[in-house]
Amino acid sequence: MQRSHGIFALLALAALLAGCAARTPEPEIVLEQPEPAETAIAETVEIREVPRPCRATQPRRPEPLPDNLPSHPVALAALLGAKLAEYSAPGKYADQAEAYFRACPPTR
Repeated sequence: MQRSHGIFALLALAALLAGCAARTPEPEIVLEQPEPAETAIAETVEIREVPRPCRATQPRRPEPLPDNLPSHPVALAALLGAKLAEYSAPGKYADQAEAYFRACPPTR
């Protein structure tokens, strides 16, 4: 008896699948052809000048003045003189910056 129920179930499943397959419409594929261009296509060549990357490295800026400046005038003058020397002494920041800008001029 169980065998006959299994056979009937398989037959019912096959009938359902066959019925679904027959009702599925075929999709219609329509390929549209592009219209030919009526205007002529002109090919242009544009030459651009591209800057080369600069191989120089920017100089490191001197450290800023400390927040707590000395109150004694001689100590303050010594500190300011040292900071000025960090900037403008030969081979220090000012000279390094000039060499950097000569090697890598800024772009506009």
